[in-house]
Amino acid sequence: MSKSPSSPVFIPDDLTPQILPSLPVKSLLRFKCDKEWSMAGSCNGLICLVGYNSISSKFFSNRDIIYQDYCLRLWNPSTRKISQKIGYFRDSRGFVFNFGWDDSTCTFKVVASRYIHNSYMKRVVKVLTIGDNVWRNIHYFPVVPLGLGWRGQHLDKGYEYGCVFLHTSFNWLAIRKRVRFNWSYYVNDITVEDIVIVSLDLRTETYNQYRLPQGFDELPPEEPTIAVLKGCLCLCCSYKETGIVIWQMNKFGVEESWIQFLNISNHIVGLDHDISFLPLFLSKDGDTLVLCSSQNEVAILYNLRDNSMQRIEVKVHKTIIDDKTHNSLYLSLAQGYVESLISIC
Repeated sequence: MSKSPSSPVFIPDDLTPQILPSLPVKSLLRFKCDKEWSMAGSCNGLICLVGYNSISSKFFSNRDIIYQDYCLRLWNPSTRKISQKIGYFRDSRGFVFNFGWDDSTCTFKVVASRYIHNSYMKRVVKVLTIGDNVWRNIHYFPVVPLGLGWRGQHLDKGYEYGCVFLHTSFNWLAIRKRVRFNWSYYVNDITVEDIVIVSLDLRTETYNQYRLPQGFDELPPEEPTIAVLKGCLCLCCSYKETGIVIWQMNKFGVEESWIQFLNISNHIVGLDHDISFLPLFLSKDGDTLVLCSSQNEVAILYNLRDNSMQRIEVKVHKTIIDDKTHNSLYLSLAQGYVESLISIC
């Protein structure tokens, strides 16, 4: 890359109270969060927060079984109002949540899903329509979405990059084989044909599957990612030998509409080992692309005009959806607050 990375800057706790009052109110609202600090996503100006409470219970063998109490809250950052707890249920641990909009009924919906590789009984997808306050079980995925598997007591880190919302549907990369999936372990045992995009349509609560681009004929060493750029579903792959390739589905759901949107050669990226990249945001003029890497999650700016890349010492985090852009950046305090890095709609 054109600029060598430097060590992140950490703000001492005793300086934080002096820094926060100097920030704009709009900036402070982005960092406000329910004390129970997890997000299902954001949509149409609302943020869906997920609360967790672990419960330990003795089983027949006198072995501790950990259950989780789940509940939801809706938060409006503009009015600073937060709802009462809704959507309560108790189950064993392992659910992840997605928040979206069903335009056929003009209602918000939350999807809770769980995949445990060695237990068909524990593979669950639940849907909650906001207002009904009743969770309904629907059919499980016809394939295995990447990022929903267990590793011990923790969800795969890749989950937060695993799902995007577009045209009233959630979309995941998925594998046709039902295995305890970890990309680095199984990439040599699968083919391009084993990987698809699985889509859950909130209007019908049914699934569709889409094949990857015809020109995508080699699996990358690290897990690919999907994103939404300029209203189109995108697939991003990185290769140590060649660089970063981004494919774009110009018409959602039409497999023949895939095109190669961007190819960033390795002499620009400067990869000396295999890592994956996540596209986060494309500027309105189409000149600047914001990415982050699986290695350190530092923001990377790629300038399409002069074909240059630059690291910005700001950590980034992607939630599932955000109004219009369908991606959201959370910027930590590092070398000052970067208000103008990108425009958040």
